[in-house]
Amino acid sequence: MPNDVLAQLAVLPGVADAAEEARAAVDALLWDRHTRTVGTELARRSALRGAWANAAMDGAEVPYEAIAAGQIEVSPMGDRISRVLALTTQAPSLVDIYARSPLQAWARMNTVLVAGTAPEQEVGRPRADSEAEDPLRLGGVPLAMHASQRLTVLADVFVSDTTAPAIVAAGVVPGELAVLRPFRQASGPVARASVRLSLAARGVDPDLL
Repeated sequence: MPNDVLAQLAVLPGVADAAEEARAAVDALLWDRHTRTVGTELARRSALRGAWANAAMDGAEVPYEAIAAGQIEVSPMGDRISRVLALTTQAPSLVDIYARSPLQAWARMNTVLVAGTAPEQEVGRPRADSEAEDPLRLGGVPLAMHASQRLTVLADVFVSDTTAPAIVAAGVVPGELAVLRPFRQASGPVARASVRLSLAARGVDPDLL
């Protein structure tokens, strides 16, 4: 596979060791006897923790206990947290779509996050200009045309055959999405939620634990 981009990344210094270490940690969790007896509850709590951390990265910070208790305030911050939580809890229904059409999955993910708060022409659609949320202050928002092209390439790379470990793909996807900021709003939460879906779609963590 001469165009196996992920395989080329996997042999860079430090990448193979990091991927092996990450995979070992995942396997240790999944094969733990206690994990298998509390899988459903662990998945629920993982979704809560993931949503809490994801929203906090965008500045929507509240105590985790409030989210776990369902006590999310009615405010712009609370709305962002509720939407990220909705996206995380919907992840299982998106795995099959993500595995065959990441572009479609990313569009649906963005729709969950911004529908009703963004102009209709922006919901689930790549941005048409260089205006994009940048809460992490990454700077350098790529031109819309370049972002759209790279987004298509990223989707093709993810669904292509590769000899690279799935962990590598699960790292590349959110990194690219975070840099591209393909949507005018909520690209960050989409990027971070994609880790969970990438691992599930590649069969590493099918139960989204």
